Amino acid sequence: TSPERLLQALFAQPDANLAIVCGEISNIVVVDLDSADAVTWARRSLPETPIKTRTARGEHWFFRWPGPVRNQRRLRGADADIKADGGYVVAPGSLHPTGVIYEALGAWTPDVFARIPTFDRSWLDEASDDEVFGNDMIRALKEALRSGPSAVRALVDRTRKDVAHASDARRR
Repeated sequence: TSPERLLQALFAQPDANLAIVCGEISNIVVVDLDSADAVTWARRSLPETPIKTRTARGEHWFFRWPGPVRNQRRLRGADADIKADGGYVVAPGSLHPTGVIYEALGAWTPDVFARIPTFDRSWLDEASDDEVFGNDMIRALKEALRSGPSAVRALVDRTRKDVAHASDARRR
């Protein structure tokens, strides 16, 4: 997409919010801290990152993408989840439904982005088990998509059964 097309789209819907795509495509993983307690936990437990956003409920902390990390994972010991491959976060300047405007914290410049710390998979809750599941699921989905609609339906049905029989921790 050209810059001109992006500007046309923005001007066509001036009330639209912007998002930042996470994961491999942007080389970014975001820790989504959904409460004041989670922000306090992050200040004690995670390395300082110079790129953050103040959100309606907490903060987004930006880290360098370390390789495949599944979206919507939980962090150990915190009310926080991960925005990574397949995910996005609302960009600074956007308006939350509560009326809060997402605010950039720190200097959002290319040289600062180049210095953000790398996300560490050890921060994840049940990291190794879930990563294997995620990679297997991605492979299965790609194969089903190549095979056609009936294969996709069968995969969805199998996945529903697996989730129904999984522990609460595994369902995240």
